[in-house]
Amino acid sequence: MAIKIFVGTSKNGEDTEAELALSYSLNLHTSFPLDIHFMRNTDDPDNPFGRFKDQTWWTPFTNLRWAIPEVCNFEGRAIYMDVDQLNFRDINELFTMDLQGAPLACRTDRTCVIVFDNAKMKEHLLPVSEYARGQTTETRYIDKCVV
Repeated sequence: MAIKIFVGTSKNGEDTEAELALSYSLNLHTSFPLDIHFMRNTDDPDNPFGRFKDQTWWTPFTNLRWAIPEVCNFEGRAIYMDVDQLNFRDINELFTMDLQGAPLACRTDRTCVIVFDNAKMKEHLLPVSEYARGQTTETRYIDKCVV
């Protein structure tokens, strides 16, 4: 089974070098198969991370992270990472960490790396269509984090 990793990145390839560096660092330090998805907010109607209204977001991918559990059909686990991260340990340690019953794990002061229990997130998330409207919702989940 592959570790699902979703990476928030720019729409038009502006972050290509960062994407390559992150992919390289993940693969270098991981002994498990990886399934890496670069989330781009494009106009492609077949893109589950596309057509979001992002004018008020801090980054071009701020609310895309909250679509991950629904995109995964609320099954299994997934990791979210901002594109400007590098990985120096086996990502499987993060992927399999004890979430202590919580629906996600992240630092309480940052959501640049998140481990989701997709099934448990279902009761806490709005439908993806709500995030697509552009409302910022990151702080709604901080109290659910395991650090």
